[in-house]
Amino acid sequence: MAHLRKFLINSNNIVAYQNTFDFNSSPDRKYSANAMPPLRLLDVDDFKIKRRDDLQGHYQLKKNGQYAVVSHRWTADEINLQDVQNFEEADKNALRSPEGIDDEANPGFAKIARACYIAKSDGIPYVWLDTCCIDKGPKSDVTETSRAIKSMFSWYKESQVCYTFLPDVCGRGRPCPGKRSFKESEWFTRGWTLQELLAPPNLQFFDHHWRLIGTKQQRAAEVREASKIDDQYLGGDFSTACIAVKMSWVSGRRTTYRDDMAYCMLGIFDVGIDVRPGEGESAFLRLQEELVEKFRDKSIFA
Repeated sequence: MAHLRKFLINSNNIVAYQNTFDFNSSPDRKYSANAMPPLRLLDVDDFKIKRRDDLQGHYQLKKNGQYAVVSHRWTADEINLQDVQNFEEADKNALRSPEGIDDEANPGFAKIARACYIAKSDGIPYVWLDTCCIDKGPKSDVTETSRAIKSMFSWYKESQVCYTFLPDVCGRGRPCPGKRSFKESEWFTRGWTLQELLAPPNLQFFDHHWRLIGTKQQRAAEVREASKIDDQYLGGDFSTACIAVKMSWVSGRRTTYRDDMAYCMLGIFDVGIDVRPGEGESAFLRLQEELVEKFRDKSIFA
């Protein structure tokens, strides 16, 4: 946690909070992450993006909602929203028969095909993927990305199932050239996948060929060892974990952008801060200030 603590030590504002904040008398403050249902979902039947407003009466965000989410690591050739909107009939026919898709040659396309195929087999009508269900195009609205970041934890939590794709893992029970063991997967080292591990009530792991290799419960001992998170918190209720403990969960992880180290923790702490893309380490300072304001938890200064 040393690289996280340095932000606290170097922040005059937070040191001032430590000296003046009354942990015994300050009333609890109510915060909201402004969670809202996913704006878009991918239909597993026609492979069209359906907007939330078009699904009123058919789709509702509720516990064990009618959609699956996909947890994964991004690659260079992901299929984005514009790609899906421009799917031709040949593309859709290929998606309906994923066994004919080359996972190595076209991993982004294969990821969508496999996820939709599995969801349809599970009787789930929609899939949410951060690659194609959030508009990141050149004309995209920054507000949409900000709302997605603040709401993503709840989207994973309210999903019916989370399909976790581990392309660097071989599930055959014996070594595979160029592959890692389950516990060594890079998925356990990334910042954003922390909330994707903790939030979903039903999480399933798939290897590089999209073969089911177990659930979070079935592989609990390995998940605990890889994530350094105790069983009592991996079960989904980590409300009793102090700030220092939650910070320790992310301390060994990394993100592509420095500010994402703060944003990937918003849902875990159940706080909301403004999303300012590109601000760097100052995002973590703002997160710590918010935590001091919300919680009477001295462990943040440990």
